[in-house]
Amino acid sequence: MQPEFEAILAADQPELEKVTRAFQWIIAEHTTHSRHEIELLRALGDQENLVKEQIKLAAIEHALSIYAFCYQRATGRRLGNEQSR
Repeated sequence: MQPEFEAILAADQPELEKVTRAFQWIIAEHTTHSRHEIELLRALGDQENLVKEQIKLAAIEHALSIYAFCYQRATGRRLGNEQSR
């Protein structure tokens, strides 16, 4: 894995915070890649793969919203950028 990811897991924080930060890091990596892919597919005019990539991105963003809901219920705190990268 990437050094940034390993640093998150090695940090002196509660396990929930490490899992949360690691999950957010992975989601950010995937969404960044997906957004770049969407730009490329638009430029190429590849409508079929563009729709697939848009669906993939929506699914990733939905997974983050589910985690955020669970995090808030478990901790009483909203999931925010303070946990991300």
